[in-house]
Amino acid sequence: MAKILVIFNQKGGPGTTTIVMSLAGYLIKQGKKVVVVDSDPQASSHKWETRPIEQFPQHPASVRPIVGVTVGQYAANIEKLINEGYDFILIDTPPRLDSADLAAALFVADRGLIPFVPDIMHKDALEEVQELLNEVNEKRVRKGFEALPVGLVVNMMKPGRSAQKHLAERASD
Repeated sequence: MAKILVIFNQKGGPGTTTIVMSLAGYLIKQGKKVVVVDSDPQASSHKWETRPIEQFPQHPASVRPIVGVTVGQYAANIEKLINEGYDFILIDTPPRLDSADLAAALFVADRGLIPFVPDIMHKDALEEVQELLNEVNEKRVRKGFEALPVGLVVNMMKPGRSAQKHLAERASD
């Protein structure tokens, strides 16, 4: 059965797409069948897949856009991918809490990852993400699903910065 991971944040710039595409590449190298769902209207993952960097091959992950659909349509699209036999479905999301695509992705996922840059702007954004996550988890539980387990991925932390270390430690709580 496919594992569905949603990588999300309400603030742009913490490395969401980079984490999605790097994880996809790693899993493919491990022999896993992986698809990336690009739910960001900016289509960052799709651009990464189709625009190879000079002297680097095209990215090995297949990217499928799912944008601007209802939760039911989103779930149906994910179900089709599950039926295609993927081991992992990685979902790249838009940096907007009011996005219906983000809410749908959080509803269908098995696990969430939040990229976090240890600075005050990302700390504030993380608090706003927590509110959305609480709302989504209430809906998941009402529909008979477990609350979405979520992990924090600390990104872009500079060595020796005690303030960043402190923010990262507090954010993980």
